[in-house]
Amino acid sequence: NGIDGSEWQGTIDFDAVKNYGIEAVYIRAGEGSDYTDRYFTRHYEAAKTAGLKIGFYHYVTATSPEDAIKQADFFYSLIQDKDYEMRAAMDYESFGGLEKAEINNIAQAYIERLCERLEYRPAFYSDLSNINNLWNEYFSDFPLWAADYSVSELENTGSWNAWAGFQYSDSGRISGISGNVDT
Repeated sequence: NGIDGSEWQGTIDFDAVKNYGIEAVYIRAGEGSDYTDRYFTRHYEAAKTAGLKIGFYHYVTATSPEDAIKQADFFYSLIQDKDYEMRAAMDYESFGGLEKAEINNIAQAYIERLCERLEYRPAFYSDLSNINNLWNEYFSDFPLWAADYSVSELENTGSWNAWAGFQYSDSGRISGISGNVDT
């Protein structure tokens, strides 16, 4: 059982979260090439102290492969000295007016650079609609963190043979968190 934590949840009481039965947290490290989540360090330290499994994700805003590489480097700079148990994850879900081929090229530039920096394959976060309609087969070699709030079990994961993580709600209610949280 896990959650996705960012500044949108404010201060999180990770001891209460753990006592509720949550075992893992993906913490948003930042966004783009220069924005660090306001609660990144606080959430990391509190989750670690509470004994939760930790992973990090980065919200990609790139509009070109060159920008994607800069953003991957920025993400790496935020997490390189941190201890974590779960793979770092790329979260690229806002595309503006970009075409499908452009989006795939940007995502590939980002994830390849992140692979180089991490020296392992990061996780790939996406919603089910984009999994089935947007991403090309290249990405199916990366562990999939799939989001779909309309089903209780994923049946179709596009090019991926399986999923590594399933985000099934954006309105979870967990002790230690005021308001909704992704579960």
